Amino acid sequence: MTPLAQSLALQSVLAWLGHAGEPDLRRRVEDAAELPAIAQLLHSPAEADGREGSLEPRADEQLSSLSRRLGLSPKPFWPDARPYAVALTHDVDRVLATLHRARGPQPFGARARKLAHDLSTAAFKRWHARNPFYNFERMQSIERELGIRSASYVLFERRRWLRALKNCEPQHVIGVYQPRAIAAELVRYEGQGNEVGLHASFSSWNSAVALRRERQALEQLGVHEVSGGRTHYLNFDERQTPAAWRATGLAYDSSIGFNFTVGFRSGTSFPYHIPCGVLELPLHLMDTTLRFVAPDWSERRRLAMQMLERVRASGGVLTCNWHFQVMNEHAFPEEMELLRALIERAKQDGAWLALPREIAARWAQRVVTA
Repeated sequence: MTPLAQSLALQSVLAWLGHAGEPDLRRRVEDAAELPAIAQLLHSPAEADGREGSLEPRADEQLSSLSRRLGLSPKPFWPDARPYAVALTHDVDRVLATLHRARGPQPFGARARKLAHDLSTAAFKRWHARNPFYNFERMQSIERELGIRSASYVLFERRRWLRALKNCEPQHVIGVYQPRAIAAELVRYEGQGNEVGLHASFSSWNSAVALRRERQALEQLGVHEVSGGRTHYLNFDERQTPAAWRATGLAYDSSIGFNFTVGFRSGTSFPYHIPCGVLELPLHLMDTTLRFVAPDWSERRRLAMQMLERVRASGGVLTCNWHFQVMNEHAFPEEMELLRALIERAKQDGAWLALPREIAARWAQRVVTA
């Protein structure tokens, strides 16, 4: 365990307890047998593209063990003694379907009709609302009905022809959009009490200069409060990414999750501290990951509910990413049905349905008011 990892783990444990760290308490935590395991889990997470995730929040188990050893219960994690929290986020990877739905197992005629519809609705701005990926109104209608707000992370990306050809990933060309084209929609969305953040591009996830440029561009569109975000493809380096975040004035990151499996990548359902004073809000559930792991809807539901139960037992926060383009009940009924099931269950449990920036602020407040 490096001195930096130990120091960050100590800071995370004290924040979890809700204490600023009186000298005696700091010494007791530093000497606790659980601290090295917590540091290892939080600061040496599995690879984002790994195919095996842990459904057990092992760092949370270590935190509970340490709490019992200290004889000190943590302060209530969430307002009004809510049992756990849920944060709904959307990576805005693309906003218009063009060639995307031409592939698949459907008959040629059905795919051809979809292609014609998508190309025509993408071509004319007055028809964008009919496009299956242009989901601003659909998304807000669903979320108003569910009684939840959300955070959308905007991507400033350029077309990358070489990457598209090398990896056979045409989305790096045909999926690219210009955020200024959706400026009015973003301002309206934020004005409804939602959060707009950054989906750091392939150029900015490890570059303060590029990330600062993207934040300035987002604010120039009329967005008022940019507090954090998530990197594209969950790119992350513990030395470079938090430093870029901090230099850009961002308070939290939400990139520590899996691209191809389900589970607790850093072993925890709680926010924790990473370098440069940045708070990590780990990602737990993503629509694309669930489809990759479990093509069968009933299995996806089982896995999602299992993750929710683990978070409920720990009292942490379930961070979900339902990509912007799937927020359409007609085009993506299974994704919407699963999201509804998760949110309705959380509401039944009395969970705190919060924005990521609210969770980050709450985590800091617990320590200040200890």
